[in-house]
Amino acid sequence: MSGWRVMVSIGDLGSARSGNQSKCIAEWTVGPSGLRWLHILVSDGRAVQRYFDGYPNRFILNFGTLAAFSLESGLLDERPSSLCDRNSVEIWVGSVRIDTGQWGHVEDAAVVTLDAWDMT
Repeated sequence: MSGWRVMVSIGDLGSARSGNQSKCIAEWTVGPSGLRWLHILVSDGRAVQRYFDGYPNRFILNFGTLAAFSLESGLLDERPSSLCDRNSVEIWVGSVRIDTGQWGHVEDAAVVTLDAWDMT
C-alpha cells in the first residue's frame, strides 16, 4: 500500500461509492499512515466512519473539525511536504488541491464527506 488519495466533498454523500466531483472542495495524497488523525477523530466521537474497505474509506465530520486540523497540521501551507497529527506523528503529503473560493465559505457546522481511496 503506497498511501491514500483523500477527497473532501460538501455534504453527506450517503452510500454513493463515488464522490460527487462537483462538490469536491479539496483533495490531497498522503502516505500509508496519513489517516491516523481521522481514526483519532472517530475514537473521540468527532467523526463517523461509514466505509473502511479502501473503495473508498468514507468519513463524515463537521467542516470546522476538518478546518482546525488543516490549520494545525500545515495542510493549508503553500507546498506542504508533510503534516503532523496532534500526536506529532509526521504524515507524508503529496499533491494538495484546495478550492479556496469554496473552502473559505463553508460554515463550521456544515457536514463534509471525506473519501480516502487506497492508492495501491
